[in-house]
Amino acid sequence: MAEQTHRPPTTEQGGPAEAPPALADSRPPVGRRRSIVNWLWLAGALLFTALFAARTMAPALAPGTVQDDARQHVFWMLRFRDPELFRGDLIADYFQWLAPPAYRALYAALSWMVDPFLASKLVSPILGGITALFTFLLVRRLHPAPTAAFLGTVLLSWYVWQYDDLASASPRAFLLPMLAAQVWAIVAGRLVLAVGLTVLGALFYPTAGALGVALLAARLVHFRRGSRRGGSRTAPAEQRADWLAFLVAAALVALALLPTVFGATPYGPTVSASEARTMPEFGEGGRNTFFYRDPYRYWLEGYRGGLDLRVRDQLTGLPILFEYAALAALLPMLLLFRPRLADVALLSGRSRVLLHLLVASFGLFLLAHLLLFRLYLPSRYVQWSLPLVFAVAAGLALGIVIEALAERLAPTRPAWLSAGLALALGLGLALYPASYDGNFVPDRHPEVWAYLRDLPTDTLVAAVPTEADSVPALTGRRVLVAREYALAYHLGYYGELRQRTEELIDAYYADSPRRLVELAERYGVDVFLVNRAAFDQATYADAWAGEFAPFTSAVGDKLRRHDRFALLDLVRRCAAVDDGQVAALPTACIASAR
Repeated sequence: MAEQTHRPPTTEQGGPAEAPPALADSRPPVGRRRSIVNWLWLAGALLFTALFAARTMAPALAPGTVQDDARQHVFWMLRFRDPELFRGDLIADYFQWLAPPAYRALYAALSWMVDPFLASKLVSPILGGITALFTFLLVRRLHPAPTAAFLGTVLLSWYVWQYDDLASASPRAFLLPMLAAQVWAIVAGRLVLAVGLTVLGALFYPTAGALGVALLAARLVHFRRGSRRGGSRTAPAEQRADWLAFLVAAALVALALLPTVFGATPYGPTVSASEARTMPEFGEGGRNTFFYRDPYRYWLEGYRGGLDLRVRDQLTGLPILFEYAALAALLPMLLLFRPRLADVALLSGRSRVLLHLLVASFGLFLLAHLLLFRLYLPSRYVQWSLPLVFAVAAGLALGIVIEALAERLAPTRPAWLSAGLALALGLGLALYPASYDGNFVPDRHPEVWAYLRDLPTDTLVAAVPTEADSVPALTGRRVLVAREYALAYHLGYYGELRQRTEELIDAYYADSPRRLVELAERYGVDVFLVNRAAFDQATYADAWAGEFAPFTSAVGDKLRRHDRFALLDLVRRCAAVDDGQVAALPTACIASAR
């Protein structure tokens, strides 16, 4: 609503006269009211974000529940509270080596106060809140309409919490909040802060650092109008500050990543593209599925090599990212009406940072494909930058349209109508069918886990993936091998795990205890967990976690060739605990039955 300007009355001599109390304006100043309105819109955006986060994180409240990827990235941090855990364990040592330094430091600090898995459940909503906060601040810098900031933030949060990345509190969960903060810092003209956030992002997740440097580089070349032919031409950015920010960030990120990314690895060389193409682990049905015969799945849909289109619209079946891209396309279309729509004219020229981020993201995406696995996974460079760009652009477009409609339909009170329309869209999104899946794994065998927790800390457990994947996280005990930890990117590490898995299959499905005892003596196995479903041809694939080529097919061959198995025969005699589905057999009992 337009503000009236009150001119104070004057005396005959020209000086200001005291305003009668009845005429005093008790309303707060315009700037203060705008600040209050801004805070209210931010609070509303954070409230919606909290709602989406609560829907995803609700299963985390159940006792014994652990997030799927936290089983991989957080389990070894139990060492912070008990240094005796996982002593000399190959798997724990490998994932501790993989963890970025700032990520390790954060959890080490939190572990002084709470269990690492509880810490991960607390970190997740905080990261979501940081993402929402800086997304809101970013959009506010690009357009004065708070409705645009509100809608952009709500759109991004709704999308984000349908994935499990933030819920995992793994290193990749830090990419989006760091990126949102860095883009805001650039738009706000705080280049020193942008450089600092880029370096900090690299210390939490190297991909975030690379993306931040690429964004600073993309800003060095931009389109300028005013060539002799009236067109546009590209030209180097003239401000030395931009070049300095890029060079400093690139140098510091390279220095930060030097020991881990560019240094020698104790776990063998990184797998090459040619090697990966020959390994079933990277094919369809493998633990590290990357290559698909279908180009659409390889370049667009894939979780590791594409745009990660796992989350789809529950009603249309379309990838939500495509729908966001369509909404974002409204923004450049609205720019065509800049002379006629005042709200379009208010869009800041700094919004070109969205284009810079697209260029940086797709540039690294293609480079990662070209240098396959040397820059980790290509999808990580577009997985969250694209949703950020599309959500911000869509929020700006919707905000501009709403403001224009409100001014036309309710010229005396446009703010009230625009607020009502924006809130209606937010509520509609909150009520829209969605898949809030944080990928939390429940405690299915509490009696078995309680038994393992009572065993010595150096106990080594052998089991099929459905149990082995959770043993370290839920019991703090070592596991011989598990699908969750079978990453094939470093050949020295994976070669050992592949050999262990093959030997476990031979012993697990042997018809005499001798093979079990030999495996136990070779690796020091103390307990075998016997999953009855793993011996049934109708259910064995589920027990082996489905996509675990080439091992799942090897198990199927064993079941087709044999009908008697020593482990099943030993359950009645040796089971220390049996919940009807899974039994724990001490190796000592198996050895005595040989």
